[in-house]
Amino acid sequence: SRFADNPLVAGAPDIRFYAGMPIITSDGLALGTLCVIDQAPHELTLRQRDMLAILARQIMHLLEARRASKKILQLSNQVNKKAAFEHALLASAADSIVSTTADGVILTFNQAAEHLLGYKAEELIGIHSPVIFHDQDEVAAKARLLSVELGRTVAPNFEAFVAKSLLGVP
Repeated sequence: SRFADNPLVAGAPDIRFYAGMPIITSDGLALGTLCVIDQAPHELTLRQRDMLAILARQIMHLLEARRASKKILQLSNQVNKKAAFEHALLASAADSIVSTTADGVILTFNQAAEHLLGYKAEELIGIHSPVIFHDQDEVAAKARLLSVELGRTVAPNFEAFVAKSLLGVP
């Protein structure tokens, strides 16, 4: 009697049964309702009601999983775009660019570095320390100067290249 005047009850599709369960986010926001309708009247059992609630929760889990996977895909696209940009930037740079981790593992080695130093990027990326590009006497001299400047002993190895940055000194 409550919906007797509803156009969906009074005419096509002639609904005589409706059961709904809210679809609620983990934050408590109601997004909509999982509905079951029929043209014949029914009474839901307690088990059917529980099953409708389980289905509504499952739908919410699927919606949240879809949203999370879209977010992951967006982040992945951003990472891929950033990597492509960095690759293009390195490839087009006129200057030699070699980057390493703080402990000296070579991460990037651009084309200009290949031409200047005579190595291919594939040969060196992942290898420890670009000290191989420098004369050992030059590295030792740099370590001595930094030892005086920083007031502590700087080893004549890769530390001579990163001592200041590890201390946050420009």
